[in-house]
Amino acid sequence: MILPAEELSSLPVGNELNQANIDQLTVAGVHAAATAAGSTDPVTRWEAWTALAELWLQPAIEKSGGLVGVGDLDIEVLNDEELTFARSRNAPELDLAYLTSRAA
Repeated sequence: MILPAEELSSLPVGNELNQANIDQLTVAGVHAAATAAGSTDPVTRWEAWTALAELWLQPAIEKSGGLVGVGDLDIEVLNDEELTFARSRNAPELDLAYLTSRAA
């Protein structure tokens, strides 16, 4: 997921995301994660956007297990300053609409 830097500034040096916080937000649901995404704390914002990405990708993850050729789906949240042209050219393409509309 790529967000504008105005919405999601770079994670401050020395800070790391806490997977337990992300998991709590994911369990709490979209509303809780969306509320946390409005935080002024940059780490909380990153954790919230990561949780939202996980929640939005969940239907595709659930259905991809039975698809031939799909090993796993990884979630990564970036701001547009962190995505280089070279990195974008090397990223695999994924049709989430196709994955979520397939019968399991």
